[in-house]
Amino acid sequence: SFYAMRAAEVIQQVDNPKWLIDGVFEEESLISVFGAPKSGKSFVSLQMAVCIATGQSYFGTPVKRGSVLYVAGEGLRGIRKRTSVLSDVYDVENSDLYITNRTIKVNDDAEYEKLVDEMKLIEAECGKLNLVVLDTFQRTFQGNENSAEDVGYFISKCDDIISDFGCAV
Repeated sequence: SFYAMRAAEVIQQVDNPKWLIDGVFEEESLISVFGAPKSGKSFVSLQMAVCIATGQSYFGTPVKRGSVLYVAGEGLRGIRKRTSVLSDVYDVENSDLYITNRTIKVNDDAEYEKLVDEMKLIEAECGKLNLVVLDTFQRTFQGNENSAEDVGYFISKCDDIISDFGCAV
């Protein structure tokens, strides 16, 4: 349903953030890691995912441990190397980090259903899914990135994941 509330009611509903990484990003939120090309965005995203999946701090910042699905848009070749490097520092082998074998187009309905099915399998195995990483936007998006309609549909699918699974994306 659609309704309006007085501002005073809205203010009374303010609660403390529930952080996945303290002060960095919250549970059940849409997150974007952005920067110049070749600046390490994928590595940073994977490191955050690994920290959450292992429960180990992110550069000294506490994290909430939980399961993570990492959609490897650039394929397994690059992610294998990055994960191997991170496993020298983090307990990746005993984590709830799941990595896809290929990319998936989130805003393609048939592909989206495959993603949802995989997410349900992960939840059946280890409980609540806390984070889904879509790396990279270009590889997990179908359409024209300059089209408000195409990007809006992609974001609505991400919002569906957040709403249906109670996880961050």
